[in-house]
Amino acid sequence: MFLIMHKTSGILLLHCLEKLISSAVKRCRLSEDLCRLSVVLKRSPPIIRVSISDTGTGSCLEEFQDL
Repeated sequence: MFLIMHKTSGILLLHCLEKLISSAVKRCRLSEDLCRLSVVLKRSPPIIRVSISDTGTGSCLEEFQDL
């Protein structure tokens, strides 16, 4: 299966990544302890895997409703 990404899809993907990273940074800032934020991109054509994780406070479902 081949995925052809339209320009609009790329913009939406970037918006989602920005939102996820922004939420992770906010959780790290809220944490009173030292926090680790990790963003990993792995490319295996035609797929790009994105992993965003942090050790800050947990998130709630409402944070991601507008993705």
